[in-house]
Amino acid sequence: MVVAEALSPVRRNTGSARLALFIAGLVAIAVVSSVAWGYDCFKKQINNFIRLSAIASEVRSRRTESGAFPETIPAYPDMWGREVLYLHNDSHFILVSFGSDGRPDNPDYASFLTDPPARVERHTCWVTSRDTVLVDSMPWQTCGK
Repeated sequence: MVVAEALSPVRRNTGSARLALFIAGLVAIAVVSSVAWGYDCFKKQINNFIRLSAIASEVRSRRTESGAFPETIPAYPDMWGREVLYLHNDSHFILVSFGSDGRPDNPDYASFLTDPPARVERHTCWVTSRDTVLVDSMPWQTCGK
Protein backbone atom coordinates (compact mmCIF):
# COMPACT_ATOMS: atom_id res chain seq x y z
CA MET A 1 0.00 0.00 0.00
CA VAL A 2 2.85 2.41 0.76
CA VAL A 3 4.39 1.79 -2.68
CA ALA A 4 1.04 2.31 -4.39
CA GLU A 5 0.56 5.62 -2.61
CA ALA A 6 4.09 6.73 -3.53
CA LEU A 7 3.52 5.93 -7.19
CA SER A 8 0.01 7.27 -7.48
CA PRO A 9 1.05 10.94 -8.03
CA VAL A 10 3.33 9.80 -10.86
CA ARG A 11 0.50 7.91 -12.48
CA ARG A 12 -1.84 10.87 -12.24
CA ASN A 13 0.72 13.14 -13.95
CA THR A 14 1.72 10.72 -16.70
CA GLY A 15 0.59 13.16 -19.42
CA SER A 16 2.64 15.96 -17.89
CA ALA A 17 5.65 13.70 -17.54
CA ARG A 18 5.40 12.64 -21.18
CA LEU A 19 5.05 16.25 -22.29
CA ALA A 20 8.10 17.23 -20.22
CA LEU A 21 10.07 14.33 -21.68
CA PHE A 22 9.00 15.31 -25.21
CA ILE A 23 10.05 18.93 -24.64
CA ALA A 24 13.37 17.81 -23.17
CA GLY A 25 13.92 15.66 -26.27
CA LEU A 26 13.20 18.62 -28.57
CA VAL A 27 15.60 20.81 -26.60
CA ALA A 28 18.29 18.12 -26.81
CA ILE A 29 17.81 17.83 -30.58
CA ALA A 30 18.04 21.61 -30.94
CA VAL A 31 21.23 21.76 -28.86
CA VAL A 32 22.90 18.93 -30.77
CA SER A 33 21.90 20.48 -34.11
CA SER A 34 23.26 23.88 -33.07
CA VAL A 35 26.55 22.40 -31.92
CA ALA A 36 26.90 20.41 -35.15
CA TRP A 37 26.10 23.48 -37.27
CA GLY A 38 28.50 25.61 -35.22
CA TYR A 39 31.25 23.04 -35.54
CA ASP A 40 30.79 22.99 -39.32
CA CYS A 41 31.05 26.80 -39.45
CA PHE A 42 34.09 26.79 -37.19
CA LYS A 43 35.71 24.08 -39.32
CA LYS A 44 35.10 26.07 -42.53
CA GLN A 45 36.63 29.23 -41.05
CA ILE A 46 39.74 27.39 -39.84
CA ASN A 47 40.14 25.51 -43.13
CA ASN A 48 39.66 28.75 -45.04
CA PHE A 49 42.52 30.35 -43.11
CA ILE A 50 44.70 27.29 -43.81
CA ARG A 51 43.81 27.46 -47.52
CA LEU A 52 44.69 31.17 -47.73
CA SER A 53 47.96 30.48 -45.90
CA ALA A 54 48.85 27.83 -48.51
CA ILE A 55 48.07 30.28 -51.33
CA ALA A 56 50.21 32.92 -49.60
CA SER A 57 53.06 30.45 -49.38
CA GLU A 58 52.81 29.84 -53.12
CA VAL A 59 52.78 33.59 -53.84
CA ARG A 60 55.92 34.07 -51.69
CA SER A 61 57.57 31.13 -53.43
CA ARG A 62 56.87 32.52 -56.86
CA ARG A 63 58.24 35.91 -55.77
CA THR A 64 61.43 34.25 -54.52
CA GLU A 65 61.84 32.42 -57.84
CA SER A 66 61.10 35.35 -60.15
CA GLY A 67 61.87 38.41 -58.02
CA ALA A 68 58.30 39.75 -58.36
CA PHE A 69 54.84 38.85 -57.19
CA PRO A 70 52.86 36.94 -59.80
CA GLU A 71 50.47 39.13 -61.79
CA THR A 72 47.66 36.65 -61.25
CA ILE A 73 47.12 33.46 -59.33
CA PRO A 74 45.01 30.49 -60.33
CA ALA A 75 41.33 30.86 -59.43
CA TYR A 76 41.52 29.25 -56.01
CA PRO A 77 38.12 28.91 -54.36
CA ASP A 78 37.60 29.64 -50.69
CA MET A 79 35.65 27.24 -48.47
CA TRP A 80 32.38 28.70 -49.82
CA GLY A 81 33.35 28.13 -53.46
CA ARG A 82 34.14 31.77 -54.25
CA GLU A 83 37.34 33.02 -55.83
CA VAL A 84 39.94 34.46 -53.45
CA LEU A 85 40.76 38.14 -54.06
CA TYR A 86 44.45 38.68 -54.81
CA LEU A 87 45.94 42.18 -54.93
CA HIS A 88 49.60 43.18 -55.07
CA ASN A 89 52.10 45.92 -55.77
CA ASP A 90 55.91 45.78 -55.80
CA SER A 91 56.13 45.50 -52.00
CA HIS A 92 53.01 43.83 -50.64
CA PHE A 93 50.27 41.37 -51.47
CA ILE A 94 46.83 40.72 -50.04
CA LEU A 95 44.57 37.66 -50.10
CA VAL A 96 40.93 38.03 -49.11
CA SER A 97 38.11 35.53 -48.71
CA PHE A 98 34.80 37.36 -48.37
CA GLY A 99 33.34 34.79 -45.98
CA SER A 100 30.07 32.93 -46.22
CA ASP A 101 28.07 35.97 -47.30
CA GLY A 102 30.42 36.82 -50.20
CA ARG A 103 30.42 40.54 -49.34
CA PRO A 104 33.55 42.49 -48.36
CA ASP A 105 33.76 43.80 -44.79
CA ASN A 106 36.08 46.54 -46.04
CA PRO A 107 35.31 48.30 -49.34
CA ASP A 108 38.95 49.30 -49.88
CA TYR A 109 41.37 46.44 -49.30
CA ALA A 110 43.58 47.92 -52.04
CA SER A 111 44.57 50.70 -49.62
CA PHE A 112 46.38 48.06 -47.55
CA LEU A 113 48.96 47.84 -50.34
CA THR A 114 50.25 51.35 -49.66
CA ASP A 115 49.54 51.40 -45.93
CA PRO A 116 49.46 47.87 -44.49
CA PRO A 117 47.50 47.69 -41.23
CA ALA A 118 49.57 47.24 -38.10
CA ARG A 119 47.10 45.40 -35.92
CA VAL A 120 45.49 42.04 -36.41
CA GLU A 121 41.73 41.84 -36.04
CA ARG A 122 40.54 38.55 -34.67
CA HIS A 123 36.95 37.49 -34.40
CA THR A 124 35.08 34.42 -33.36
CA CYS A 125 35.18 31.57 -35.83
CA TRP A 126 31.42 31.14 -35.46
CA VAL A 127 30.84 34.33 -37.49
CA THR A 128 31.33 32.88 -40.95
CA SER A 129 30.36 36.06 -42.78
CA ARG A 130 33.54 37.84 -41.65
CA ASP A 131 36.32 38.16 -44.22
CA THR A 132 39.59 36.32 -43.82
CA VAL A 133 42.43 38.65 -44.84
CA LEU A 134 46.15 37.97 -45.16
CA VAL A 135 48.55 40.85 -45.81
CA ASP A 136 52.03 39.70 -46.86
CA SER A 137 51.19 36.19 -45.59
CA MET A 138 50.34 37.51 -42.14
CA PRO A 139 46.78 37.34 -40.87
CA TRP A 140 45.17 40.75 -40.64
CA GLN A 141 41.58 39.67 -40.08
CA THR A 142 40.96 36.09 -39.14
CA CYS A 143 39.15 34.01 -36.59
CA GLY A 144 40.73 32.59 -33.49
CA LYS A 145 42.78 33.77 -30.56
